[in-house]
Amino acid sequence: MTAKHPWPSLKKRPQRTDAEFPRARRWNEGHVTKRQAFFGGGSLAFGVWGLVHPASLARFMGTGEPAARLIGFRDTGVGLLIARCQGPLPFALRALYDLGDSVMLRERRPNVAAGALGFSLLAAAAALSER
Repeated sequence: MTAKHPWPSLKKRPQRTDAEFPRARRWNEGHVTKRQAFFGGGSLAFGVWGLVHPASLARFMGTGEPAARLIGFRDTGVGLLIARCQGPLPFALRALYDLGDSVMLRERRPNVAAGALGFSLLAAAAALSER
């Protein structure tokens, strides 16, 4: 008669195949690219800035606090979308949002508008290369 293992949960269990866990397999295969980390991380940082301290973002962008808070929500959402989803759509959204920011800020803050336009072009290039 064999002795029982004192801690059954520590016994070596047989490895399960990927077919038994299709969702986990898809999640692990979808690694984050450098492009996703750059745009997603930047969007999340900007979004958190707008949510945590909207007055500071409002001064930086030359807008009001309510607009800065909305930009924070928007950028947090698109940052999560870029970090999680594959394909060109999240990058196209980032490009459109930055293009809108550059148009909105072109007279009040031309330097910030130029930066937003530059990031819009980078995001558009990323969207086109994801196709």
